This record gives sequence, structure tokens and C-alpha cells, in this order.
Amino acid sequence: MEIEIKFKILDANIVRHTLKIIRAIKVSKKKEVDIYFDTYEQRLLKNEILCRLRKIDTAGILSIKEKTRKSKYFKIREEIEVKVSDFQKAKQCLEALGFKVSGGKEKIREFYMYKKTKICIDTLPQIGSFLEIEGTKKSIIEVSK
Repeated sequence: MEIEIKFKILDANIVRHTLKIIRAIKVSKKKEVDIYFDTYEQRLLKNEILCRLRKIDTAGILSIKEKTRKSKYFKIREEIEVKVSDFQKAKQCLEALGFKVSGGKEKIREFYMYKKTKICIDTLPQIGSFLEIEGTKKSIIEVSK
């Protein structure tokens, strides 16, 4: 299960400085390319299911995210992920199964850990930066303070 909150941020440097002050551990900074898939009939979209293939270096992660549950502050949904060693072959497999590319995005992701909570600064060209905090409801609230 994935529990997260996401904010648009105006100045990523302020967030980076705060993460440094609280001694969050910087795990990585990488370019990620996300490609979304659906059927030609858009069955996944109609059922609020997301199929994403994320490229990190030459490998990737295939994710299926189910419909988001209602929550006042959190985005909560079931998530199934599997690592793939070859991004291009995984993409070809999805297309051979009848899925088509339905969208995508590219970003630079800075990944930090703090008290067993994932914190990411995502920077998307021409869109801006976002802060994502993922963990338990309790840890997200604590880290958000």
C-alpha cells in the first residue's frame, strides 16, 4: 500500500536546506522517465488504474496503482511494483500484450530518507518542483511539521 502527500513547491533550495538541517539522508539524484500505458479502449483510465513503466538508467520499475482511496489529506492506494532489468524489453512486452503508450513525463528526482520516511523533490522541466512524502500516516504527519 502506498500512502503519500504531494505539494507544489516554489523554491526547492529551501526544502533542500531544511532537509540538511534535519539531517535527512540523501540517497540519490537521478533522471527518471515515466511512460504510462493503457488499452486502446482506455479500460485502465476508466477504472482509475495506473500502469507505469519508469526508466532509471537502463533498468526500470513496472508499477500498477489501483484506484485512490478517499482521504482528506493523504493519497492512499494499493501499489504493485516489479523491477525490470531491461526497460526497452519491458516496454515491448507491454505493447505486445496490447497496451499502448498513453502519456509520460520526465523528471529529476532527489530521494531522501528521514525516520523511515521517503522524501522526494521532483523537478519537471517547464512545470516546476514538487515535494512528495511517502510513509505511514503518522510518519508523514511528523515529517511534514
